[in-house]
Amino acid sequence: MPAYYQPLAGIVVSKALLRLLVPPITQDRNARWPPGGTTTQGLLTQGLTPRRIWLVRFLASVVALGSLSLLVIASRLTPSPTGTGTHMQLGLPNCGWMIATARPCPTCGMTTAFAYASQGQFGLSFITQPMGAAFSIATAAAFWIGLYVALTGSRIGEACGNLARPGVLWILAGAVAAAWTYKLVTWPG
Repeated sequence: MPAYYQPLAGIVVSKALLRLLVPPITQDRNARWPPGGTTTQGLLTQGLTPRRIWLVRFLASVVALGSLSLLVIASRLTPSPTGTGTHMQLGLPNCGWMIATARPCPTCGMTTAFAYASQGQFGLSFITQPMGAAFSIATAAAFWIGLYVALTGSRIGEACGNLARPGVLWILAGAVAAAWTYKLVTWPG
């Protein structure tokens, strides 16, 4: 095993992922890593023009600020004990789906779940709306990843963006449907 993999002995990590996430340790600041290859900065921005690098950093900062905004707003809300209606604290009207059908809509309870999760009550968040809990955790992850990409120019954001493939989106749609089914089954009305 090469010397630059020693800290990760026993863990299977792809070489490309390692290059994206872990800067090499070198004794000489002018040394090139991998030998004969590009510098660490070159690995982070390989194939990107300076204009593209700044665009990626700008978009990552928009993602980070948007995610942080959602989490801060959610933390200021008081979760509804009924599991629905928390969105009305934002000045939004009552759910039209619920008025028309007297049943919860697919996103029913998401705002309440976000409010619980932003206050650290993940159990209540999951019980209220499982996908709302998952989305709130994903929003927190998006904040940290966006901030990291904005500050470092890392290409890990591209790896996250590549998750938006049809197979993953179908799984996500199935999870939303399962969470809605859960909400319908547990609905008291």
